[in-house]
Amino acid sequence: MRDILDAAVRPANRIRIGSALSALSRDAGLTNADFESLEQARDRTPTKPMSFE
Repeated sequence: MRDILDAAVRPANRIRIGSALSALSRDAGLTNADFESLEQARDRTPTKPMSFE
């Protein structure tokens, strides 16, 4: 049943987000070292909730 619904709702040639992001990074020439440096520079401070007062 799930396979039938999946085939009916999702087109076979849809773009998968993971594949699209991977292709984009390859086209840009990014390496694992680039991603590691971005990960190290990332701000890990928890965000504060928005206040509406």
